[in-house]
Amino acid sequence: MNRARAFYSEKLGLDPVEQRQGGLRYVCAGGEFAIFVSAGLQSGTHTQMGWLVEDIEATVLELRARGVEFETYDWPEDHRWDCRHSRKLRQ
Repeated sequence: MNRARAFYSEKLGLDPVEQRQGGLRYVCAGGEFAIFVSAGLQSGTHTQMGWLVEDIEATVLELRARGVEFETYDWPEDHRWDCRHSRKLRQ
């Protein structure tokens, strides 16, 4: 939990609004999410969370300056969300 809290705070600039038993709650961009300790194993095969930003390239540059690493994937032009490129944050 401490590693996740540090990542959200130091790399993304997000601090929890509430600390719950075994987890943290965040409010961001008109929504909210919680992170919590899980006994299960993550599959790592799907997106956990995503944000809509005004300028993806500027946002990526800003996050890279904070030490966030990205993996880049090319998607086909006819992707159903019209995504040309998708990036995955690595902790």
